[in-house]
Amino acid sequence: MNQRSYRDVFIIAGLWAASQLLFYQLYGIRLGGDSGRYISAAENILKGVPLSREQFHYLAYEGMLVPVFAGGGGKATVVIVQCCLALAGALGLYSLGKAVFPRVAGMAAAATFLIHPSIQRWNYYLLTESLATNALIVVTALAVLGKGKGWRIGALLPAAVILALTRPETFFFLLPVSVYLWEGRVSWSTALGVLFFFFGIGLWYVRPGASEGFGIIQQWTKGTYIWGYPGIGPPKTGWSSQQPLTMGGHFWVWLVHDPFWVAKVVLLKLFYFFIPIRPFFSSLHNLAAVVLTLPVFGLAVLGTIRGKKRETLFIWAMILVQGVLVTVTWSDWDNRWLDRVTPLLILLAAGGAFSVWHQSRVKITKVDQ
Repeated sequence: MNQRSYRDVFIIAGLWAASQLLFYQLYGIRLGGDSGRYISAAENILKGVPLSREQFHYLAYEGMLVPVFAGGGGKATVVIVQCCLALAGALGLYSLGKAVFPRVAGMAAAATFLIHPSIQRWNYYLLTESLATNALIVVTALAVLGKGKGWRIGALLPAAVILALTRPETFFFLLPVSVYLWEGRVSWSTALGVLFFFFGIGLWYVRPGASEGFGIIQQWTKGTYIWGYPGIGPPKTGWSSQQPLTMGGHFWVWLVHDPFWVAKVVLLKLFYFFIPIRPFFSSLHNLAAVVLTLPVFGLAVLGTIRGKKRETLFIWAMILVQGVLVTVTWSDWDNRWLDRVTPLLILLAAGGAFSVWHQSRVKITKVDQ
């Protein structure tokens, strides 16, 4: 690291400290609907009590709680740890930005990430969101920075394991990571073989027949596109979610009997995933969300064009994994699935904004001459 990089890190650390103190005043320490599950799992591990099958889906987060509770810490200590994760995420975003765009874009992305209330709020909930979001940033950064060199590639493995074990679906983010790392080193047939192998493991991990799989089928039968909000109703088919079909079997039946219904549900899920408006939010809130979100996507596309192609496409692949997961399940009530990949969108948008700024300076300079 050169002197400028040390200065940047110092600025990021200062902004992190100030922003976390501010957000703590706003949010305090909060519990979510699933907090009890994670806390009881950590307590069971300390007592030597076996975990339930459902608790095995969140081992990384529960494992993070274990040393906190074992050392006599409580909810406040967990929040402090999660705030520290946000610092790791900010530094990861800064480093990723420097690797893909000019340094200024990395600084802008890290700063925006740290003052973004919708992202930073999760540091104050005893939920998996903070760990998942920051682990995703760190894994993406280490994959780009450490491709074939140095300690970063060694650090990628434990970071990837943490990401994969944070939630049932976070395993799937390792698929584009694997392809990105192996692309150019092995044949595409080998890369695709590895991709499908990991995809198969992931499907087995969240296989239909488990309570989660059955719940997804039930929500699809209702036409659910936002969790907790009334769906568009069932498809035009005599098959019900109670019949003994796999998840894929149900999808195939729905697709054959009512493809327009399937398309409508999928499009609604993707719309409410990428555009953070909700039917139950106020009109003013939804208008502000559209006004703020659309320029970000426009700049992100521009950043994709102006940045390093392989790396920007890899970042988009990480974002789209979350989009695919939403199409299979549902969009969320409070935008948390978009919050997870928003830091990567912010980085691409920062790269696009820098290119606009740079071109403007060049034109002004030519006019002055």
